[in-house]
Amino acid sequence: MKVIILSKLDNLGNIGEIVKVKPGYARNFLIPNEKVILATKKNIKKFQVSKMELKNKIAKKLELAKLRGQKVHNLKTITIFCKVSSEGKVFGSVTARDISNKLISLGIDVNKKEIQLPNNSIKTIGKHLVIFKPHKEISISLKVNVFSLKDSKKSK
Repeated sequence: MKVIILSKLDNLGNIGEIVKVKPGYARNFLIPNEKVILATKKNIKKFQVSKMELKNKIAKKLELAKLRGQKVHNLKTITIFCKVSSEGKVFGSVTARDISNKLISLGIDVNKKEIQLPNNSIKTIGKHLVIFKPHKEISISLKVNVFSLKDSKKSK
C-alpha cells in the first residue's frame, strides 16, 4: 500500500515522501494516528498544495515544545510529598501522572506521556532524575525530590 508521509518517521522517511508499507500497518497504526494518508492521485495533488502549510504547522509544534521545555528547564527541581514507610519506601509509587500534575499546578502544560521515569515509577524517597520529552527532538532533565508527608508537616 502506497502512502504519503505527513510527519517524519524514523523507519519510513521524511514529510512528503511516498513509500510502500504493509496494509495492516497503514490501516491500524499510521492512518489512525494521522502520520500518513493514502497515496491516491487526488491526495498527491492535495498534499503538494498543503505541503508548506503542514511544514509550518510542524514548526509551530516544535516551537511550542521548546517553550514548554524551557519552562521545565528553568524549574530544575520539583518536590513531591507522599506517604512513606519507616524504611523510606513510598506507599504505592510516584508516577508520571503525579509529576505531570505537579507541573500543571506550577503552570506548565504537560502530558503524562511526555515524562519518562527510571523503572516507570519512583518507589523511594530522595532525589531522582526524570526526563521531560515534549517532542522527539527535545529532551530535558528534571530533578524530582520525593519527601515524606511528615517532612512537609515539620516545615510548616
